Amino acid sequence: MRGPTAVRRLAVGHRADLTVFPQDPLTVPDTEPAELPLLLAVLAGRPTHRAAGPQERPGRARGTGRP
Repeated sequence: MRGPTAVRRLAVGHRADLTVFPQDPLTVPDTEPAELPLLLAVLAGRPTHRAAGPQERPGRARGTGRP
């Protein structure tokens, strides 16, 4: 199904656009959202940005989701 009535879901095999921040951008004061660092961005199911740091899991290839 396509178009505005299409059912959208986050599931294996489905493409997704999403962003991950360390805090909920809707709960920080209006003057602070631009200061939140972006941890992960995914466009059409492919990682386009991943912040380096402790959130990376050892043994996984960066940006692929595979070992």
